[in-house]
Amino acid sequence: MKSPDDLYLGSDIDKIRDLAEQFLSFRYERRESEEWSMFYGCIDSLRDVDDALHSILNLKRRATYLECVGFLISLVTQQEAVKFLSRSVGADFNPSDDENLRRIRDVRNRVAGHSAWAERNGKSTSMINHADIHETGFSAVVYRSPSSKTAELYTRVNFKEFVLLNVTSLKLQMGRVAIAMANREEELRSELQSIDWSFWDESETYLFEKLWYPWQNDRVWQAADHIRIFNEKIAKLISLKEQQYLPEVSQEKLDENLIILGLIQDLLSKSYASEEDRVLYDTLLIGWDSKWSEIKNDISRLRGLNQAKD
Repeated sequence: MKSPDDLYLGSDIDKIRDLAEQFLSFRYERRESEEWSMFYGCIDSLRDVDDALHSILNLKRRATYLECVGFLISLVTQQEAVKFLSRSVGADFNPSDDENLRRIRDVRNRVAGHSAWAERNGKSTSMINHADIHETGFSAVVYRSPSSKTAELYTRVNFKEFVLLNVTSLKLQMGRVAIAMANREEELRSELQSIDWSFWDESETYLFEKLWYPWQNDRVWQAADHIRIFNEKIAKLISLKEQQYLPEVSQEKLDENLIILGLIQDLLSKSYASEEDRVLYDTLLIGWDSKWSEIKNDISRLRGLNQAKD
């Protein structure tokens, strides 16, 4: 006996959504906007269809004509949502390649599709038999011509049987979607593990300490050298970002750091620094410390998330 879960994709949708929330590779910053919208649009569509099918399968009265038509449309909408969900993760899927799904699409096209396309199937007209609509399903007939009194095709649609046919095949594809997502995540984490973070792990305490009061301590040359080192760190981060490794670190933050470090570097390169220059230097250094901390926190979170899944 089939369990209620066999008739719906709810648990499969939840699994896919949970993976997307857990995986680094599915964070918003790491996905193209079109791909992101397609993924979550399909998730929402699948939830809507699940709700619609639940209503149909729990009818306690005779179905309406609109419900019969909507039922067939919902099944194909469910197929299309899984199709484009698959595409959004690089696991292409064509429902028409599956015999059961193709059968459902054919019934929808003949009975509830656009009549202008009827000739594609060699038929000219079709109708739902209003006298044979029940709480569990309905029948439909397709004629060769409007005046024909003999049905060319008689189709019996049982709500539960059609849902089971649809969902059984789609559950298999949802499993393939989950596998494709896991493969993408594994590939990303492997790439992140390959990054040489030695440039970042170098202790900054000493470097930063020597930036303060360079004129009073006669260490302008040393402060300038340390600013150069910080500039090189940012250049490396920008290079990693260009390779799509660090979308979590905003380009705006990196640019802000470069601008402030550039201003500090200009002050250190002066042959003579006035009192006003020194006050400006201290102000810039305080502001830059805050901006640099934001980048350090972003990198720490990223590396922490990656290590947490190892």
